[in-house]
Amino acid sequence: MRLRADQRHQLAAAERVGQAIQEPEMLTELAPGSFDVITLWHVLEHVHTLNETLDQLLAALKPGGQLLIAVPNVDSLDVQHYRQAWASYDVPRHLYHFSPGTMRQLLARHGLRVRQTLPLPLDAYYISMLSERDRSAEHVGGPLAVLKAGYLSNQYAAQHDGQYSSLLYVAERIAS
Repeated sequence: MRLRADQRHQLAAAERVGQAIQEPEMLTELAPGSFDVITLWHVLEHVHTLNETLDQLLAALKPGGQLLIAVPNVDSLDVQHYRQAWASYDVPRHLYHFSPGTMRQLLARHGLRVRQTLPLPLDAYYISMLSERDRSAEHVGGPLAVLKAGYLSNQYAAQHDGQYSSLLYVAERIAS
C-alpha cells in the first residue's frame, strides 16, 4: 500500500514524538474549558478550516485562558527583500499569510484579545536560509548572505514597530 505525502509526514512525526498524531477532527473531542494555554507554533498558516479550528480551540480554553500563536509576518523586511522567493510564502503549504493587523482582526472575531506580540528573531536567519536556497542561481548568496539578511531584518524590525520575520501572539480569551 502506497501512503500519501501527508500520511508519510504524520507517521514520521509520530515516530519523532513517540506517540500517535491525532487528526484535526479530534479537536471536537476536547473537553470544553479544559486548557489554560494552547500553543500553535507555525501551525495556523497551514490550517484548512481556519475559523472552525479557532472556534474549537477557543471552546477548549478556560475563560481567561491564553492562545499562543507563532506565524510568519507578511509585513517583515524579508518579504520586501526576497519578494516571490520569500520562503514563508510556502504555497501551497501555507494557506494564509498574516500581518499583525490581520492577526488582531482574526483573533478579535473569535473572542480573543492580543495581550502581547513577541518577536522571534532567530526565525529571520532560518527564513533567510530557506529563501536564499530557493532563489534563482544568479541571485543565490552563501552563508554570509543569510547572516546579513537575518541581521538586517532584525535591525529593521527593531526600528519599525517590531515587524520581525515571525511573531508570537499571546492572545487571551475574553471572559464571558
